[in-house]
Amino acid sequence: CILRLGAVGPSELSAVVPEVKVAKAGGEDRPHYAPAVPLVLGVADRLDPREAQVRFGTLRQEGQVWWIGETPQEVAKNLYAVLTELEKSGVERIYVESPPEGEEWAVVRDRITRAWQSSPRKR
Repeated sequence: CILRLGAVGPSELSAVVPEVKVAKAGGEDRPHYAPAVPLVLGVADRLDPREAQVRFGTLRQEGQVWWIGETPQEVAKNLYAVLTELEKSGVERIYVESPPEGEEWAVVRDRITRAWQSSPRKR
């Protein structure tokens, strides 16, 4: 029984364990990171000076766009630190690229979804 998705996913485990089940672990209902600024899922064509964007790709920063890694492991490792740093910088909205489909991105997708769900909404 998998209590929390991690670096080794259900498909890898099912290669050595006949039956794999993903269960909900205690505390999973609470967000790990609750942003103080609105998060928007997706990529912005243009950014306001008070906005930032988080993308996937080689680690770098280009103006208001932060590239936080190419692999699910890199992105998962850097996501909260970059979001926290952007909040402290005073941005009023953060756009976050949606991760690719696939089991290997499940942990990243879960973290981004939790952060988005707990972020304040700005209309």
